[in-house]
Amino acid sequence: MGKKNHSRSTTPVPQKSTPETATVKANPTPSAYYDAFKYINGMFRLSRFCVCLILRIIVGYAMFLVYPAFYTAATFLVAFIYQRKWTFEFVLPFFKSFVDSKDEISFEKLPFLILGILFFNTYWLSGWFSLTSQAFHSIGLDNNNPRENRAKLTGLAARLLATHQNCVESSSLILAAVVIPCLAKLDLSVHLNFLLMVLVARILFSVFYALNISPLRSLCYGVSNNACLLLLFFSVHPKFLEFFENYVVKVVVFYVDELPLLVERLRK
Repeated sequence: MGKKNHSRSTTPVPQKSTPETATVKANPTPSAYYDAFKYINGMFRLSRFCVCLILRIIVGYAMFLVYPAFYTAATFLVAFIYQRKWTFEFVLPFFKSFVDSKDEISFEKLPFLILGILFFNTYWLSGWFSLTSQAFHSIGLDNNNPRENRAKLTGLAARLLATHQNCVESSSLILAAVVIPCLAKLDLSVHLNFLLMVLVARILFSVFYALNISPLRSLCYGVSNNACLLLLFFSVHPKFLEFFENYVVKVVVFYVDELPLLVERLRK
């Protein structure tokens, strides 16, 4: 007799889904919502990081290019003022009143007179304005902890303090621009032309800083620094002055005087 096969079939029996189980399978669980939220939040943070990184790179490269461009423009402005000799026309007559017929104050000493005026503005006038503004400020003066007290200043008092600090920081460069050309026996007319630029630019710098006019303040800062640096280069070798007069000044003259005439001729 044959043996009967008692093994059971392994084929799964399909289960009928009730309405309750169908609803559970259709709707995602709270953990699925949380996972989706984490994914979206992660992508948002990643995109924000990428955008900030790109912006920092762009700003960094922009500042890398803007700073030299700014000083180049300031150099051309110095060359324009030097070529027009505005300092001799408008500023030097004021100093001629100190030079009388007896020659008690010679023109050779005028650079040191200009240095004295600049140092007076640095260490007395700007400091006096700064302390006065602090006295009228809401926090007042604190001579026991002056640095901590100054860090709390705002508005006009903070700007006047920054003006005084910038004048002190620039005093060493101005001193070198006065003394070194005298020792190198640089041409006095060139020396006075640039020093008068420095004097006017530093005074206007203080005024614009106090009035919070940042573009003109930065322009005056660039002019004064470039004028001092050019004087140091001119003192090293006469070829620097020749290059400045033969190339930089001529470029400025071309763009200011010749270029408008050329444009008018082309239009006609």
